[in-house]
Amino acid sequence: MVTSSDIDSVRNKTRGEIIDACRADHPVLVEAPPSSGKTSTVVELPEHIDTPITYVAGRIDLYDELADKLAPREGVTAEIIPSPHRDCPTFAGEHGAGPARQARRLYRKGVSGYKIHYSEREGSYTPCMDGDSECEYIQRLLAVREGLDNNTIDVLIGHHSHLDLEKYVEDRLVIVDEFNYDSFVEHFPSEESTAIDAPGEVISHFLSTLRQSEDDDLVAPFPVESCTDVTDILEARVDHSVRQAAFDWFVEHGVTRRAAEESELIDISSYRYNKDHMDAPLLTLSLFCMEQVGPGVEVAPADDETVRHVWEEAGVAPSQRVLRNRNTGEMHVLRPPLGLNAADQIVGLDGTPTYELWKTVYAPNDQLEHRQVLSAEQMGTYLTDALGMTIFQVGNAMHHYAGGRISDKDAERFERIHSIEGDRVPLISTKKALEAYAATGVLDRHVAWCSNSSVPPREDGLGQTYAVRNYARVRSSNVFENEPVGAVFGSPFPGDDLVKRWAGFTGEAVDPTGTGEQKEFGTDFGNAVFRHFADMQVLQAILRFGRSSSIVEAEGARVYVSTHALPDWVPTIEIRDNEKENAVLRALRNAAELATQEVDQYHTARTIAESITGSSSSKYPESVEAEYVGEILTKFADEGFVACREGYGKHGADQYRWTGNESVDNLGNGSVLVRGTNNAYYVS
Repeated sequence: MVTSSDIDSVRNKTRGEIIDACRADHPVLVEAPPSSGKTSTVVELPEHIDTPITYVAGRIDLYDELADKLAPREGVTAEIIPSPHRDCPTFAGEHGAGPARQARRLYRKGVSGYKIHYSEREGSYTPCMDGDSECEYIQRLLAVREGLDNNTIDVLIGHHSHLDLEKYVEDRLVIVDEFNYDSFVEHFPSEESTAIDAPGEVISHFLSTLRQSEDDDLVAPFPVESCTDVTDILEARVDHSVRQAAFDWFVEHGVTRRAAEESELIDISSYRYNKDHMDAPLLTLSLFCMEQVGPGVEVAPADDETVRHVWEEAGVAPSQRVLRNRNTGEMHVLRPPLGLNAADQIVGLDGTPTYELWKTVYAPNDQLEHRQVLSAEQMGTYLTDALGMTIFQVGNAMHHYAGGRISDKDAERFERIHSIEGDRVPLISTKKALEAYAATGVLDRHVAWCSNSSVPPREDGLGQTYAVRNYARVRSSNVFENEPVGAVFGSPFPGDDLVKRWAGFTGEAVDPTGTGEQKEFGTDFGNAVFRHFADMQVLQAILRFGRSSSIVEAEGARVYVSTHALPDWVPTIEIRDNEKENAVLRALRNAAELATQEVDQYHTARTIAESITGSSSSKYPESVEAEYVGEILTKFADEGFVACREGYGKHGADQYRWTGNESVDNLGNGSVLVRGTNNAYYVS
């Protein structure tokens, strides 16, 4: 039986679940907590599983870590799939900014790294191909392909995006390490793109190309002459005959990237203002295939037998979806990795998975079994007892900081953390919140510098180099693994549109209601998506700190959190700074220190209230009710640093005595932190 407080017990259970999942005859998602030995189990798999393995992860350091651990194992060959961004000198900018910009722009438009290197304009995009030897990326790519053809690669290591290519997964056991959807969702337009990819421009240009192609006899004329842009299509598609004519054309000519290349309709170049795009045919067809699935959201293909038949006959995978925001005109393409259909088995590994999203991306047409190494209740014990982690809550709300509007109390919270720890701390927050902290001086005063931290230096556009990361950059990162203390401020509120988008991909409508902790979306799927992009991102950020074995084996990490966006099972200790509570605490401690005998240390709620009200210290409130003091004393007794004698006082009142000296951390300058079970009290 697994014991959640014993890390060895958890690792043994994780190992058994992963090996058993690899032998199953259906896709399995294994939920295993951090530091539970997922990677070490993958290293052992060649000894237990005869099937060759493809392992994909979102981080380059995990590629190297797995390859290094496999290297000493006799008879096991491992290869890393190369990437143009990582392995090509041109993409890396070694041949100048111009060629790098050109190559990256082509890649963004849907041209593969291989085809960019072997374009008809040889050498114009990739000067790394000039000379006697080919580009290192091409050399490594060809070596991997040869190894696969000859069945000489036992473990193939790569990125989630490689799952879309059948040659990397065919007849292999596929291990997917943590959820990563970025590789399979494409946005039009993309914020990061330097290429023209706005749907309106791409589709209009494609329709213009079709009209011009009539003279060149490249393809049969597009049957709907009145369609010149997106608006025309939206108006024309309500006519059944018009829509059917468009359907027939797309079925005949296809809409995949390969079909676009073969038709010679798409003339992509690295020219900055080139409007051609490999996905132009797909985006155009999708407008004819859409149905509304909620306010302002429509998705293709519609839930209609004829439409779905056209969708597949045109070459689009049944699981692929194209969604359009009717208010903004943005379009989003979901491409679940098609290569997985050829895999021998699929096993997902995740510490904090959202099952609904895993199934949508990685197993849309199959039953995905979800196995948990630990239950939610056991996870809380695992964090505190096995990993030794202490999570302090310093916030009082959800604090959705995606827009950069930070709390006016945050500066005080950072000062408190600085006082408790006696040092600056690394910080994870939203990108805009980090900018706001820089502008208000919080980073200068309270956040660790990279030079005084194990965090690699990196400019964040904040004017200085701090030990900070935003939620997007820290996902699945080990950058803070050697940091025993950290702070996580604010929640990366995903916004209603993101939840509507994912619900739309599944053909579901959501109805957002409420705010803050009462936020709801009306469906189980919508609520799960919201929790994934809010609560689970905060939890993932917390788990970035103190992951190294040296810290786990010592006292464990201490993380200060300023948001309530957390799963219910996460154990937190709230740091309270309530002046009346602090006044009661001071009065009890003072009574214990001044009394010469134990019996004189006991006081009732009334006598404590009178001592507080009569104090000349400006820190004490002018008055405090005995009934309220009684409530505070009861709370202190529950926290374990106050003893209670029931009925010993005047008229049968309860008496209380301070017993919690071992719970007090002296912070200097007269400040203390009194730690209880569920609350800690900061007294200055």
